[in-house]
Amino acid sequence: MPLSPLNQVLISGERDKLPADYQALFDEQQALPADVQFFEERKTAGDLLWTLLLGIGLLVIGLLGTCFGVFAFVEPFTSPATTTVATSVSITPLVVGLLFLLGGGLLLGSLRQRQRTRQAQQVGKATRLGIYLTLDLLISHNEFDYTLIPRSEFRGLQGNTVHYTWNNQAKSFSLPKTLVNATPQTLLDAISLDAISQWATAVPVISATKE
Repeated sequence: MPLSPLNQVLISGERDKLPADYQALFDEQQALPADVQFFEERKTAGDLLWTLLLGIGLLVIGLLGTCFGVFAFVEPFTSPATTTVATSVSITPLVVGLLFLLGGGLLLGSLRQRQRTRQAQQVGKATRLGIYLTLDLLISHNEFDYTLIPRSEFRGLQGNTVHYTWNNQAKSFSLPKTLVNATPQTLLDAISLDAISQWATAVPVISATKE
């Protein structure tokens, strides 16, 4: 049975929020349809170490930013000469600091799942983290979410970065650097040259900021 078509990008952190026929793609116990190409992302010790260091770094920056933000937010209330406008501007460092704390926490929280994936791969078990190419979609599945990009919203490759639009905004993400039973160049070629998907005929790359 062919997968149901999508006419807009779908991003979800929960599998059960996806269309029912797509949920089966991410189940290791079910075979992939013949017309779906899958490139499994390999988890390495270096990947875990980088995630750990980046997570700690974000937490440290977030903690410093939050402390500064709290001071900047509270200080105007202790100064009678401070205006309301100045008070509203001073909340920015606090928000930024909290966002860094959240990002660091999410990265560190993903370490256990990354390690489980690595251990499964080391004993030859299949996982479903990686990149999928269907007749009409490019799909990315990682520890955080599922991103389904229809060809109409695909905006090409720039290096190993996929560009697309979501809610009329330019978005992007990097492809996995290490794959199981494939090379990164094989994945790039499949996206750019696949005769079935015709990804290479999509709208040319537009300028986009990596999210």
